[in-house]
Amino acid sequence: MAIAGKDAMSFVNQHFTSKQIRNYAVSDFLNYRDWAAAWAPWAEFQKTWALYLKWKALAAANHDYASANGTAFRNPVKFFYTEAAATDTVTDTAAPTLESTQVTGSKPAELKGVGQCEYFADLAYGNMKMRSPVGRTGPLVQKIATPGHNWVRANGDAPEADIVYVDYWLFAMGVPAAKSVCLSGKSVFSTTGMTVKVLKTYNPNSGLETFR
Repeated sequence: MAIAGKDAMSFVNQHFTSKQIRNYAVSDFLNYRDWAAAWAPWAEFQKTWALYLKWKALAAANHDYASANGTAFRNPVKFFYTEAAATDTVTDTAAPTLESTQVTGSKPAELKGVGQCEYFADLAYGNMKMRSPVGRTGPLVQKIATPGHNWVRANGDAPEADIVYVDYWLFAMGVPAAKSVCLSGKSVFSTTGMTVKVLKTYNPNSGLETFR
């Protein structure tokens, strides 16, 4: 069943909904703020923070936006924000500023939903749960749990170098796809040395799905 890493990566890339996921707020962002600042480019880090701040403001005013565990918003919210100046030390003063209207130097953003790692893992698994074209072999797609985190891997029955990790939570945090939806050797995270629970598995060649 295992296939070459480049073929597994090709399968994943066909189903990676990057534009949608990058416009989600991460509800537990503040718990990982300093960590995100170390992995995400400053502009992406500022966007992640702005999405979080916008979600918090909306949730405080309207229960429809209040789900922290994960939801897609029926009506995406467009807004503007101004980046804070880059700094080596991330404090509250490094937060972006939400703007009521577009001002000089501000950037546009669109908030499409909110979630935590389990919700993002479910989104990734759902996106990857596609039949392979006739005549082509696709990788097994698995939603997995490691201590404190849920994510997805493709080609998990292959040698480690050929496994693809699909972590929408990382991508929503502003970590580039090259380190969050990628072959294992390039990923921010790895399952090496970790206890891994396979929660569900989809075989794109047969269409069969199994649960733990």
